[in-house]
Amino acid sequence: MPASRYDHAMHSVSNRGGARTIVIACLVLAAVVIIGVWSVGNGDSSVNVQSAVDMHKVEQTTFDISVVANGELEAKNQTEIRSELESRSEIAELVDEGIRVKEGDLLVQLNSEQIENQIDERTLQVESSKSELISAENAYEIQLSDNESALSKARLNLELAEIELKKWTEGDLYKKREELRLAIENGKRRMEQAQEKFADSELLEPKGFVSTDELREDEIKMIEAKAAYETAQLNQEVYEKYERVKQEKTLNSEVEQTLAELDRVQRKNASHLANAEARRTNRRRQLAIHEEKLAELETQLKACTILAPTDGLVVYGTSIGNGRGRMMFGGNGPLQVGQEVHPNQLLMVLPDTSEMVAAVRVHESYAGRVKPGMSAVISCDAAQGLTFTGTIASIGVLAESGGWRDPNLREYTVKIDLDEIEDESKLKPSMRAEARIVLGNVNDAIAVPIQAVFQEGRSSYVYCPKGSKFARTEVKVGRRSSTFAQIVKGLDAGDTVLLREPTPGEVFRDKDADDSDNASDSAVAETGQPKPGARMVSDTAGSKPSRKGGHSSAGNE
Repeated sequence: MPASRYDHAMHSVSNRGGARTIVIACLVLAAVVIIGVWSVGNGDSSVNVQSAVDMHKVEQTTFDISVVANGELEAKNQTEIRSELESRSEIAELVDEGIRVKEGDLLVQLNSEQIENQIDERTLQVESSKSELISAENAYEIQLSDNESALSKARLNLELAEIELKKWTEGDLYKKREELRLAIENGKRRMEQAQEKFADSELLEPKGFVSTDELREDEIKMIEAKAAYETAQLNQEVYEKYERVKQEKTLNSEVEQTLAELDRVQRKNASHLANAEARRTNRRRQLAIHEEKLAELETQLKACTILAPTDGLVVYGTSIGNGRGRMMFGGNGPLQVGQEVHPNQLLMVLPDTSEMVAAVRVHESYAGRVKPGMSAVISCDAAQGLTFTGTIASIGVLAESGGWRDPNLREYTVKIDLDEIEDESKLKPSMRAEARIVLGNVNDAIAVPIQAVFQEGRSSYVYCPKGSKFARTEVKVGRRSSTFAQIVKGLDAGDTVLLREPTPGEVFRDKDADDSDNASDSAVAETGQPKPGARMVSDTAGSKPSRKGGHSSAGNE
């Protein structure tokens, strides 16, 4: 609406009162609006006045390129408190949420009655296993002694048999052979003596020197001596052929039997000792198992009392994730006394609020430009609108999906270390945070507000005033921020651009030109580039423009 008509309407309203004044004012305003619409439709020069607030004069400027990302605050260091019990239990005592605890303070006391009963039963099993182990140890020692005795006896028998064989071989056999040899020699001599004496008696008996009886007696002695000699020879032959062989085999057999007995004893000893060792090992393992189970139960008993490992703020696990924790744990609401606790369930976390981190999500199109060490400004409405400075610490490796709300959205989580905080009590984990990350800056560049740039396909363009309307002017866009876009080609300092999308009636068309040839000639500057405000010859001229360029996100090249 032209400023003069608006002022006149307001003046008319101010000079009247009551209902009549309001009615007249409405009629005046309606008339002004109708006149303004009529003026725009007829190309009135008042368009320039009406659109003055929507115009921007192009100039050289310096601006930062930044990206704004949302997320929440996190503690840089936090300790998770989980149930370390291997079975379910109930909460007997519970610290209040939101308070600050010191290291060693009681956080949760779980019901330990069942574990205590198991400890009593396992203690009895340990004592019984110790008694059985002692019996097995004694049996093993006794078996060792029995084995040693049996082995010593078997070795002694073998030594005796070997000695007996050696005694016969080196003594008895030699002695026996000498006895037989002497017996033969003595028998031979006696036989020869008896033969000589009988021969003499035969010579002396006819002469009367020896009686007949003496002759007969000498004959008998000769016969006996000869028989004794032959017997001695037979004895030697029988001994060598039979008795010596028998004694030799008997003694060798005794050695072999005692040696075999020694081997049997050794085998029996090994078997009996192995059995005793197996029983002892079995008892040891049983005792070790019972002791290990008892130690585990004692550890479980200690785990029923959960103490704060560090200082921190108490946050229940059911409060994490905007209620998702409550859904995970059966929808029973926050932790409370009497509630059942599952193994490894997250009970609470103890965030250290002295060092905070802002975890924000950055669109994948900017993730490659965000680098560790970049500066950022973080604001938090829940902390009384305070702002904090920080430094990029890390960028997530994998992109995260936007979920069911926007499955095509891909964002990376960026962690920002907050600088030193004067009053840490004002910040708490999960507070919403907005971070402005400075990606770079553009110095002394031709730039226009981002809402002045439009895009159709790969072409970017702005609208410049031409007469009472606006002509589409193609430009080459450089770097962009959330507020400005660098114009590399197509505009000069001092040109004017429209900050909004013109209506169809405001767009300059070919039929609006007084002289198309002159307009075409004047549309090209000496550099060969379109002048600001010149009519661009394009197949899409006059078509409805796309607002993609005017609302592109900050940081695009």
